[in-house]
Amino acid sequence: MLRQTLTHTTHSAHETHELGERLGRLLQGGEVICLEGELGTGKTCLVQGIAEGMEIDSHCISSPTFTLHHEYHGRISLHHLDLYRIEHPEEIEKLGLLELLDDEKGVVVIEWAEKVQKLLPEEQLAIRIWWEDENTRRFELHAVGQHYCDLLRQFANQSLGNKP
Repeated sequence: MLRQTLTHTTHSAHETHELGERLGRLLQGGEVICLEGELGTGKTCLVQGIAEGMEIDSHCISSPTFTLHHEYHGRISLHHLDLYRIEHPEEIEKLGLLELLDDEKGVVVIEWAEKVQKLLPEEQLAIRIWWEDENTRRFELHAVGQHYCDLLRQFANQSLGNKP
């Protein structure tokens, strides 16, 4: 299986949002994006940027911690899952959330994806986020599969802040 990794650093919430926006502009539907990182590393900020790149009002994006799933509509649909409160992977199966992974017209972004990794498709874009300091975050984007490697190459070729 084809794999590729890209590392990127942001120095503010604004830059994290822009990073997500760049990615969101490239999404076409059917993608699964898995986010991992400690509380407060910027996962939801990144999702807000992804939403904006998908032509969704990013101000309506919040962490769906208590409802587990929010759906937003723009150029394409965004399924935003936050699995922080999930204790066992089987819980998302019982809730029917795995069916969202079959939405070829929408994008699924999963916060705390490591909790259910064994249930997710092998081909995906996994984004791990680490604290460097109070404002600085390091992002490791891991693409698995041809589509995601192509997506990551397109993402790498864009210059931050330039819209197509």
